[in-house]
Amino acid sequence: MRKRMYIVPKGQPGYLKAQRKYTLVRTIVYFALSLSIFVLGYVTTKTRTNLLTVVAVLGCLPASKSLVNTIMFFRSMGCSENVCRAVQERTAGFDVLFDLIMTTYDQNFQLSSLVVKGHNIVALTEWDKTDIAAAQKHIEECLKLDGYKEYTIKIFREPEKYLNRIEQMKQTEEEENREKGEVLQTLLSISL
Repeated sequence: MRKRMYIVPKGQPGYLKAQRKYTLVRTIVYFALSLSIFVLGYVTTKTRTNLLTVVAVLGCLPASKSLVNTIMFFRSMGCSENVCRAVQERTAGFDVLFDLIMTTYDQNFQLSSLVVKGHNIVALTEWDKTDIAAAQKHIEECLKLDGYKEYTIKIFREPEKYLNRIEQMKQTEEEENREKGEVLQTLLSISL
């Protein structure tokens, strides 16, 4: 039986892995189209100086953009399977996002998992190069720009501490935030 390639929604486990395949195929197709247009123009006119060469060169623009996305997805790590399973077991009833890559002009922040409950946002990064303080500040600033203030943001490096914090959040009786869905959309929109 043939395995089908499904599009995994952003924020779900396996998103980065699916995007790697999708962007790689898309990039190959874009470059192949540009090359075939160039070859078609060359074969029909016997010279490189024709209108189809211009079209082929312009076709390299979206192909190059797609290549940059492909490189970004191949450089990123997703949430490890063990951590993903452990988080899913402990977060029944919580809103959880996985495989987030938040980008700024200066640096990228890879978050394996992120949980929102009330006015608390906790996340886990398994990537050693993530600047936790800068990531927390970036998330806070993006939320403030969208009008969401007074959120406590904490990012962990150690999965055990992250899972313990999720357990603590389960025990607290904090009223649910009506804007939680909008906050999750903001977090997804600032992610690759």
